Amino acid sequence: AKVFGLNVGAVVDPALVQQLEAGSVEELEARAGYNGIHVTMNGEELPYIAWDNDSATNLQGLLGAMPTVPPQASQYLPWLRKVGLGAKLILPSATGTTERWSGETVVNPETADDPVALNVGGIAFDESGNLVVAGLDSDALAAAAGGALPQLDAGTLGMLSSLGIDALNVKTGPNGIDLSFNGESLPSIAYDSASLATLTKYLPGLTGGDPATADLVNQVVPMLPNLALNADVSFTGEPIGTLELPAVDVQVAEDGSLSAFGLPVGPAGTLDAATLGMLQDAGIGSLNLDVNDAGLMAVVNGQKLPSISWNDDSIGALAGIAGAAAGQSPDTIEGLLNLVRGSGLNANVVLPGGEAVDMAAVDTTVKAADLAGLSAPTIHLDAVFDKSGALKGIGDISADDLAGLGVAAGSAMLPPQLMDLMTSMGASTMNISTEANKLNIAMDGTTALSIDYDADSLANVLNLASAFAGDSILSDPAMSKLLTEQILPLLPGSDLNVNVSLE
Repeated sequence: AKVFGLNVGAVVDPALVQQLEAGSVEELEARAGYNGIHVTMNGEELPYIAWDNDSATNLQGLLGAMPTVPPQASQYLPWLRKVGLGAKLILPSATGTTERWSGETVVNPETADDPVALNVGGIAFDESGNLVVAGLDSDALAAAAGGALPQLDAGTLGMLSSLGIDALNVKTGPNGIDLSFNGESLPSIAYDSASLATLTKYLPGLTGGDPATADLVNQVVPMLPNLALNADVSFTGEPIGTLELPAVDVQVAEDGSLSAFGLPVGPAGTLDAATLGMLQDAGIGSLNLDVNDAGLMAVVNGQKLPSISWNDDSIGALAGIAGAAAGQSPDTIEGLLNLVRGSGLNANVVLPGGEAVDMAAVDTTVKAADLAGLSAPTIHLDAVFDKSGALKGIGDISADDLAGLGVAAGSAMLPPQLMDLMTSMGASTMNISTEANKLNIAMDGTTALSIDYDADSLANVLNLASAFAGDSILSDPAMSKLLTEQILPLLPGSDLNVNVSLE
């Protein structure tokens, strides 16, 4: 290499030279000045580090407090902004056609075409470096996530503590990525459409020319101007900020791979062939989910299904049911449910051959039952079972009376799924009851699950069940007509009250 015409020997790794030339780079230039640190490739501007008086002063303070950074870095920063400093690397393949640097530039102010708002909060690291998410138990959360959670090492924690950094905020917008600590601004990364296009042009070659990398770059970089991210991370163990999720559009490819926001989810986000085939055989082309503070609503192929409703009092019992079914800690399930309830989740999934559905255009109102002048179907029943699940009595009818009626002891058993559920929750009683358009399930007097439905949503469930059941009684046209026209319309107005007790 030569500096000012003087031969100074090898100062650049030959492998780096080859990598730059493979990326079609002839000249690489970096210049620090009043507005920031600008980098160009072949004379074309890349995204750059931008600073102003406040952010540069805050950076100077951090550099001065870091024992591993030479004190000159902090001392010379103001001088660097006033005087400027630059360096240019001219590669052997250079043709000499690159335009000379003509001075500091700034990005062109731009606005987002279709902004995607994403508030990520409730995240913290405690004094041991463990990740805390919305107060959830870290070990249980790791088990639910299927792997170890990110952890800060002692060195990083010590550095953050010595610098007095309690919180970090990251914001993105059409013109850059802004960083701040404890509410104090730091230098940002500034870009506009032109500089991002330059980055997209050169980055794939610089990363080895891998087609997958190039494809990822071409997808991610153009999305940055529309991403309105606001992320807060606390290092005190106390979560800060809120979590607000945008609507997520998920596309399922023919091979089962998933993409969200136009990006591949990765190997973990894949539907196996059997599951995908089962969904397609059932004629499912789209699925919409809306999870909010009041409950969960689902739409399949533009048709509403019965919805689940919850509140602060019932969410704990519901978490017990879900935890028992999933083999997870009820506390973790409750924390996750409350996290999603507070942030909201709207997911729109489209399978191969399906068409996207706007859930807002679907009529999800629950229609009152039309009994056509008939009396409401009524079932009131009290059933007692022993600890093994064997029926002991129904209402005033004892086990001996049942035996006299031909029901032998032990011949009538509580379904094992219900038995396991009550046992896992430590419940001795379960009540299943209905009110207008609603089914309630309570454990030991506490509502655990409420399902809202009408005749239309029940008919949609029946159609799905028939598709999944294949050649069964549900596929019989006569039975289907009986259920759809005679039975289902009566269910929303039925009077059901079943009590199950374990003694």
